[in-house]
Amino acid sequence: MFCLKCKNSELIKKNETFDGEVRGESFKVKSEGMVCPQCGFKTLNPSQMDDFRSLLSEAYRKKYGLLTSGEIVDYRSRLDMTQEEFAEYLGVGVASLKRWELGKIQDPSSDELIRLRSDPNYAAKNVSEVVLKQHLPDHFNGNRHFDLDRFKQVVLLCIEGIPNITLLFLCKLLFYIDFLFFKYFNQSFTGCSYASLELGPCPDQYRELFNKLFEAKIIQHKGKHEFKANVSSDVSNLTEHEKKILNFLIKLFKENPQKYLDLSHEELAWKETPDFQLIDYRLASKLKVSLPDKLIQKHS
Repeated sequence: MFCLKCKNSELIKKNETFDGEVRGESFKVKSEGMVCPQCGFKTLNPSQMDDFRSLLSEAYRKKYGLLTSGEIVDYRSRLDMTQEEFAEYLGVGVASLKRWELGKIQDPSSDELIRLRSDPNYAAKNVSEVVLKQHLPDHFNGNRHFDLDRFKQVVLLCIEGIPNITLLFLCKLLFYIDFLFFKYFNQSFTGCSYASLELGPCPDQYRELFNKLFEAKIIQHKGKHEFKANVSSDVSNLTEHEKKILNFLIKLFKENPQKYLDLSHEELAWKETPDFQLIDYRLASKLKVSLPDKLIQKHS
């Protein structure tokens, strides 16, 4: 192979950055190519093109959060399956699977299928999302569909209002906010369900809920147990009455955190609910925490 620019016939193999295109988008990848030591001209010979195309595919997959070829192979290996067995398990053609493992980019729906059938954590997360979305308003979510945005905003308000708030304390504060809204206005604030856990009342599937906020980079850990907000709360969709109640409760809990941590274990809503079961919002009528009369008005 000779240099098309200066006609030098001594091109050498070298890792260089090359431009390429995938599905109408341009990418830069570092790949082995042939470089002219005299003028710097670089190109790819036919034997290097396959690796270059694979690297382009991986760059595209990375940009759009799709599984790489190596990750697909790794999932199959963990399940100890041949390509034929894995394809049958997924319900796809073996030819498609072979192409994905060789570098052809799978569509998002196929990517989702592979994750759901191969990654237990991803599957569990999906189940949690389905449960949240399909849980009709009842006495276990405070007569409200779960609203992730309202949950996010109240979490941000709590973190802003109580510096160095811990996960445990945040869970208790969320419990009181939702149950007090239900007690006085017959509807929870977020639509979140709460479970009776050893550490007290906590949002059901709280790990998955907070992981959503971590993955979206809305919050992050500050130390081992504390939280830090990466974005500011947005209360533009809340009523003035809702904001007043939230501010009151956050200030109240900030003044004596240990008091309310201990009090949550005295609440009948927690004590009368069997371990790991959802807490019935109708037990909110027995809460030991109350709102002041000035905040108990018609809620809209």
